[in-house]
Amino acid sequence: MKIILTYLILIATLNIYAQEVTREGVVDSTKNKVSREYIKEIEKKTFEYEQLENKVPSYGPWVGSETRELLQAQYDKNNKALLYINENNLQGKWQEIENMHKYAGYPSYRNNPNKKVKRIKGFNQEIIKKLNAADAKTKEELSAELTEAAITTKHKVSMDDLDAELASLDAQLSTTDDDFLSENTTRPQKSIDDFLAEIDAERNTGDFLAENSNADPDDFLSGDENSQDENSYKIDYKDGKKGVIDSNGQVLIPYKNWSIIEYKGGIAYVKEIQESKDFCTRKVSIQKVGYVDRSGSFIDGFELDFIESSLGGTGKLYLIARDPDETYDELIARRNAEKRANELRIKKKKLREKKCEIEIKQWKQQMIIKYKQP
Repeated sequence: MKIILTYLILIATLNIYAQEVTREGVVDSTKNKVSREYIKEIEKKTFEYEQLENKVPSYGPWVGSETRELLQAQYDKNNKALLYINENNLQGKWQEIENMHKYAGYPSYRNNPNKKVKRIKGFNQEIIKKLNAADAKTKEELSAELTEAAITTKHKVSMDDLDAELASLDAQLSTTDDDFLSENTTRPQKSIDDFLAEIDAERNTGDFLAENSNADPDDFLSGDENSQDENSYKIDYKDGKKGVIDSNGQVLIPYKNWSIIEYKGGIAYVKEIQESKDFCTRKVSIQKVGYVDRSGSFIDGFELDFIESSLGGTGKLYLIARDPDETYDELIARRNAEKRANELRIKKKKLREKKCEIEIKQWKQQMIIKYKQP
């Protein structure tokens, strides 16, 4: 019995030793060392995996013009890469190598296909969003094209209406009696010497005295006996009015709201504004122009003249706020709108100028009739 028991214990010990020897041929669990055969197996599987992994089709996000065709092409490339990874079981092969690395105490194996799959699916999600946006944009563009066509048609109608109104104003201007204006406004200025010479000639013939029975020729032909040298005078300003005084302060030409252009021998050439009116950007005034004596009365009548000056301060500053994120299509639409608006502004400005020109001419004719000497 003891012999049998001893035999059984020996067999059990041998079996345990055999198992340890078998494991020793693969790995020593106490020392965590792998055999050469195990290392070769890892290298073989890694080589085979990397051969397949290197053939994964190209994939990635889409960067560039986001047309539907290009987005769809990139989406198809990404799906081709996912299909290749699935058909070749790269995820399973990688996991097998990863387990062998862990068993051997190696670092985690690189080139994880799970990360690639996650990235590719993320790219595709973004592309799907862009595809949906592209579809929506296509609808918007179609709507925008119809809207743009309608706006263009409306703009053309507006421009045609303005052109027709401008043509009507041009026709109205062509019927204005410009001869009436030119015949009743100032002739070229004569010097006082020339004026006196004409008066002297008329005096000698008696024509002037006959036409101006109330005029005293000695007032402006004989000069001012009480004044000093005729050059000792000055055009003076007082209370916003102009007059002529001599060196003693004696008034030679009374102070009035007029412009004194020239003075000599008791006579002054003056321009006296009668009325003014604002038209658009201009101020127009009618003035009497002629020669006055010491009493401030016009000698031999007067002529009418018009002067115009700019009112200023009519310019407008247009500020256009621009979206830094606007698309190319939005940029083109905005520029087209700005172009149309500018064309309308220019046309309307011409229209206002034509209307003002007509109003000015009509007002001038009224002023000539009002102030013209009988």
